[in-house]
Amino acid sequence: MTGPRIGKNIQVRHTDQFSYTLLVKVTTICSPDKFIGIVEAVFGSGIGEILPGNNILNEFKGKEMTFKNTDMIS
Repeated sequence: MTGPRIGKNIQVRHTDQFSYTLLVKVTTICSPDKFIGIVEAVFGSGIGEILPGNNILNEFKGKEMTFKNTDMIS
């Protein structure tokens, strides 16, 4: 798997109480195994894209977050 590239949209796994797939635009490469991206969309397991007005979308969309390369979905 290739690493993230600045300006590219990639999908990453995120798990807290639930599991999500986040569509992230890469903004910064922090180290060989970490990067920062802005969340552009959120997908719930088995339900698809989270629509506007949902609290989960409000929590993530537009937020800048740090991820590990191993979070990337190929």
